[in-house]
Amino acid sequence: MRNIKVSYLNYQIKIAFFCCIISFLNLFQAIQLDTTQWQEVDITSNFIQQSFIQESEASKFYDSLQLSQTKYANLIRSSTIFSGNILIQVLDEHGNQQCNKLISVDNHYKYSLANTNLESEFFFAYTSYNDSKDKVFFGFSDESCSFSRGLTAPAQPVDFTSINFENLLAKAGNNNLYVVSQTSSSPYYLYLMILDISDISTYSIKKHVKLETLDFRRNLFSIQAFSDDYALIFAKDINDKLQRIKIKPNGMDVWDTPKDQGIFLDLNYEKNYIQNKAVQIENTNKYSIVTGDSQQKIFTIYTFQYNGNGEIQDICLETYQSGSMRNQFFYALEFGVINQDFVWIKGNNQYLNIKSEIFFANPSDCQIYRNPDDSSIYKYQLEHFSYSHIFHTYYSNQTVSLIASSSIIDGSGNQNLQAIRISIGINIGIEIGQTCPQNCATCSDNKTCLTCIGDTVLDLDTQQCQCKKHLIQYYEKIGQCKV
Repeated sequence: MRNIKVSYLNYQIKIAFFCCIISFLNLFQAIQLDTTQWQEVDITSNFIQQSFIQESEASKFYDSLQLSQTKYANLIRSSTIFSGNILIQVLDEHGNQQCNKLISVDNHYKYSLANTNLESEFFFAYTSYNDSKDKVFFGFSDESCSFSRGLTAPAQPVDFTSINFENLLAKAGNNNLYVVSQTSSSPYYLYLMILDISDISTYSIKKHVKLETLDFRRNLFSIQAFSDDYALIFAKDINDKLQRIKIKPNGMDVWDTPKDQGIFLDLNYEKNYIQNKAVQIENTNKYSIVTGDSQQKIFTIYTFQYNGNGEIQDICLETYQSGSMRNQFFYALEFGVINQDFVWIKGNNQYLNIKSEIFFANPSDCQIYRNPDDSSIYKYQLEHFSYSHIFHTYYSNQTVSLIASSSIIDGSGNQNLQAIRISIGINIGIEIGQTCPQNCATCSDNKTCLTCIGDTVLDLDTQQCQCKKHLIQYYEKIGQCKV
């Protein structure tokens, strides 16, 4: 009898092992980690229709955003010493430009894109030198690259006009849109501006405050807003502690106890030059941030889960000091979250004409994908592009593509911008054609909402998107509520 039990146990173990192998193989079939199969396709003539030289080096000079299945917003700073332009584009999933807008800026600071409560609209914010000050500017645009919400040009906040700002980051919740900005000289204070976007035809600034008199490291901060209009700020202070600041829907800030462990704390250099934005993992309530040291070969992956009411749960945090990469590899780091299994990360090899290189990690456990034969990192080097700007798109058949642009071609700088597309595999997330419940922006199945549109908020008990208790559904406009 004992032999029968042992045999059956061995059989179960073999079956489990076989299932793991099959799952592992399916995972690798989804995204092609064998980069020898990748092919670069030149899309320059469709990506841009005018002469434009893209800024190199710092990735805080670029940003991108998915608006819908077929529309993506993209922002690039021109390569000029002082006065220049930011090019804002709307592209389709193949990287074909649908429209563009040029906005004049002075000096090189930081530029940020964010979604709003309208699928066909996006928000942009930036800092620029104007009237002897480094000021914050912002605007709303529709998918035809026209200003929206009553604006005809970028706007400025009316408060703190005598303060110089350098770095900023924007994120939208439901009715609130948040912009964190940081002063350009020591002490590096953080300021928070909250815009009320509940009326989809306009906006108002409901609050603009300095977040206490605490000095922070330069650009070592991030913010994420949620559908219940809470927001969280992560920032490394001058004492090298992680400050986590909860922002309530009414704008009140609640500070957690400073921590000795967390995102940004393992970076040695006192500032960096990348976006540091949090990105939601599709069809989940989890978010990932990938950041890197601007001088040393150190980078950190952090994933957390949002549980509502401004509360989060850490999923994983890993810092790597990669021996296979050179110093300053992560100076212009960019990343994108494809699905629950894959994050792509881009760096630049300082010793090979600063060529851009891409590798992968798993956001669910923050582990890098390695070749099981020799433990080397699965990695791809772009054939011609250095200091490139990269984002990814999804085709209607769920094919994932990387879109890359650069003005440093084969080691020669100040070239007219060129662009390529690389198809890298299939997204194994939400099934094609799946319909989400009413008012859901994303869902895990046809009964479970993950994020909401418009005025609706996520009910964590029912996993449905509903109007708040004192409001009713305004059926003429999906996702909108009224008293």
